[in-house]
Amino acid sequence: MRKDHTAISDYFDDLKRVEGEILLMIAEINPRTIVDIGIGESTRNFVSEFMRYFVGIDIDYNKVVKFINSLGALELHNLELVCADVLHLPLRSKSIDLAVLHFVLHEIDPKRHFRVLTEVKRTAKYVLIVEPLPNGTKLYQKFWSIWRKAMSAIGRFEEYRSVEYWLQLINQAGMHIIEKKVISWKSSVPYDVLKSLVRSWIREWMELGVPKEFVIQLEGEFLEEARTKGFRWSDVLAVMASSQ
Repeated sequence: MRKDHTAISDYFDDLKRVEGEILLMIAEINPRTIVDIGIGESTRNFVSEFMRYFVGIDIDYNKVVKFINSLGALELHNLELVCADVLHLPLRSKSIDLAVLHFVLHEIDPKRHFRVLTEVKRTAKYVLIVEPLPNGTKLYQKFWSIWRKAMSAIGRFEEYRSVEYWLQLINQAGMHIIEKKVISWKSSVPYDVLKSLVRSWIREWMELGVPKEFVIQLEGEFLEEARTKGFRWSDVLAVMASSQ
């Protein structure tokens, strides 16, 4: 029992370290206004860390409403939430200091990546891109394969790309790379934590209409293998670029 508790504590310490590496990149440019594209846990982290003016943007109205309902009144004073498409941001040119794309681009059709970056570049002086990398253990590859096929089955995307892909795309969009980091995880995901995550993903999948076969693969084959072999996330790429 003590061993399990230590593993969980180590994992969340590692999670805090990874998040801290990303937050440090934001702090270094000291933005006064931040737009977080794709509302999620990262939005909550940024709002709690930086007492600046925030705009959270997501195309999914239900997601926006759920996020509002999950917040306390005190957390809303410096946060504005907007339902909008990243390809048509309701923002004036260069009106934002920093736009954040945290684990967002891999969920968008790769054919639209360039258009997304050029639109974000139009509105923000700086752009931070954070993406999971496709490298990892054999079990991680299996995990990604299940996710990718599940999303493809409902017309969505889960397409991870290499460091070189993102750097080239940023250059093509006419942005200047200021800083880049490849952040590696030191700790594996404890089984109880992973099991809880899988259950939450499955609830989301069921709402989205993901075919049962992928639910079975994730909850059965993948989770059982993770229980015996252990599971670790892949490296994370974080790139800060200037659009000026």
